[in-house]
Amino acid sequence: MKPNEKFFIDKVKAGKLIVTVDGDIFTNENGDYRKIGYYTNTGYVRIEKSENLKRYVISVHRLVWLIFKGDIPEDLVINHIDGNKKNNKLTNLELVTNEENYRHGIRTGLTNNVGENNPMSKFTENEILEIRKTYTEGIDVKDISLKYNVSRVTIYDILKGNSYPHLPNKIDMMRKPDRKSNSKYTEDILNNIKILNNAGHSDYEIAKIVGIPRSTIQRYRKNHL
Repeated sequence: MKPNEKFFIDKVKAGKLIVTVDGDIFTNENGDYRKIGYYTNTGYVRIEKSENLKRYVISVHRLVWLIFKGDIPEDLVINHIDGNKKNNKLTNLELVTNEENYRHGIRTGLTNNVGENNPMSKFTENEILEIRKTYTEGIDVKDISLKYNVSRVTIYDILKGNSYPHLPNKIDMMRKPDRKSNSKYTEDILNNIKILNNAGHSDYEIAKIVGIPRSTIQRYRKNHL
């Protein structure tokens, strides 16, 4: 049992705190019953007390379980059955594993780790839509991967919908986009490429001068020069 949990259980045993099966906590420190508790940023209800210059904090759902059901194994957590973190009634609490708790959170909407809400996400949802749009405009996967500093496999997964499947505009990779007309580059840029090429500049030099990827120069040379 954790020190903070023992602290509050001792307070209950001493009659200083009253815990009900409805999930309410009352203090009786001064002989006057008063309901206590506050909401955290994540929506849970907690109580706290200070004693001997030390602060003790506990979530109400854990205290309710400890009082009426006993110890909480270290590999288990308390789950709110109806998905309402404010409903700390004993009948609304159950012991589950962390994985079960996570899956329950997804089902009830308590946990939203989809797309850019996932802390492991490398992209915003707007970037995903831009990547898919850019590919349909004729930009090569290699160029897109260089722009975002990720592997080509990552870009392919985004395009096919293996990643971020909840977003629209997934690409049918069996249908190649039209790469003969590249709307990203103006006629002036294409003419400059042609002039520089005729002047004997290398693909690397043209790419540096014009400011576009070398692979695009190579593709343009193959298709138009």
